[in-house]
Formats: sequence, C-alpha cells, structure tokens
Amino acid sequence: MAKVTALPYVEEHEVEDAQKLIDDQFIELTGKKFGFRPAGYYIAVKIYVRADELSIIDMPDGTTQTLWTAPIVQQQDALESCSALVVAIGPGCFKNRDTGVAWADGPTCRVGDWVAIPRASTWLTKWRGVAVGVLPDDKIIGTVEDPADLSSVYVPPKV
Repeated sequence: MAKVTALPYVEEHEVEDAQKLIDDQFIELTGKKFGFRPAGYYIAVKIYVRADELSIIDMPDGTTQTLWTAPIVQQQDALESCSALVVAIGPGCFKNRDTGVAWADGPTCRVGDWVAIPRASTWLTKWRGVAVGVLPDDKIIGTVEDPADLSSVYVPPKV
C-alpha cells in the first residue's frame, strides 16, 4: 500500500500540487486517478488508515523482519478513523447556502489538507477499494498536521 502524504496546511497556491500528489497516490493504489468530484457543498476525504507495513527489524543473525498491521486493524481504521485527507471539494463549498456569498473567514480546508472529521456525519464508502467519506463543508472540525495524532475514542454500547 502506498504511503499517504499531503502538504500540511495547504495554501491556495499549493492546491494544484496537492491535487497532483493525490492523483499520483490514487494511481498507485487503484491504477486510476481519484475521479470523484462531490456536488454542491460536499467534501470528499480519504479516510486515514494506518500503513500496512509498521516497521522493519534487523535481527541478530543479519536478516530483517517486517512487522505488518493486521487486516482487522485496517478495517477498524476505515470504520473508526476520525482523520482524513481532503481529496476533492464541491463547487458550493465554503459559501452561505442561501446567498452563495463566500464565508467571511475563508475556507476551512483545501485539497491536500489533513482534517479532523466527525464520523457520524460522514457518508462512508469504498471508492475503488479505498475508504472514502463524503461530508458537508461545515462538518470539518479542523486541520491537523499529522493524521496519526488523532484516534477515535470508541466506547462499545452496553447491552
């Protein structure tokens, strides 16, 4: 699996470079560019899933061993992760829904930013096998420098 990188806190003049990085990563993951453009005020995000290769260990006999993330961990990340990479932004984002006037504070995020997202407000799907969410622009909680810094606090329901 490709290591996902992004430009933390993407500036307006960096959006084109960020989109190229994202397209290159989707080509590596799926063989095609992302190719999904959200409608209206929706934002598409690639859900953060830990890398399948955790680390490489040098053994005393001179060989190396690779530690891998268990598939169940990656499946849980796809369902429970609360950080994501912004991969596409709809044409109506960051505007007043009634007037179409741009938000006074400007956009909350740009393509290429890592963001904190609420899982309950995200339409979650797999796009060509990659965990993707779609959510309204006003549900972005904030931008983060490293998606690994965020983790969900899951409390199982009492039955």
